[in-house]
Amino acid sequence: MPNWRDGRVVLLGDSTWCASPLSGLGTALALRGAAELAAALDAAGVLADPGRLPTALEAFEQAMRPRIASAQQLPPGRVASVAPRTALGIRVNALAMRLLRSRALRPLVRRAMAGTEHGRTPGKVTVTTAAAPAG
Repeated sequence: MPNWRDGRVVLLGDSTWCASPLSGLGTALALRGAAELAAALDAAGVLADPGRLPTALEAFEQAMRPRIASAQQLPPGRVASVAPRTALGIRVNALAMRLLRSRALRPLVRRAMAGTEHGRTPGKVTVTTAAAPAG
């Protein structure tokens, strides 16, 4: 989708950037998108000057696009690992999931995820609220 906005309307969540159901990131991306949109609106001062809305929406989109592109990429073999076709495949998949959650492999999994958008600690999003102008 070339733009997530049209005038004063902006899309969020799956209506905009539907990640694969296999990524498990739909809710997290929707919440992150809402926080980024609020931060962009606040940073642009849209409450004080509604004419700054296009700038805020552009900043929001620029902040979210790399995160979304990363979320939409499935690692090789992900589909096959979620839907194995044989009894052996099911057993191997279950064993792999148990091993990946094991205490012994946690440091390795953290290192592997550190290079992805999902392994990064997001910057703190601070949103301040102001009273709406009277009138």
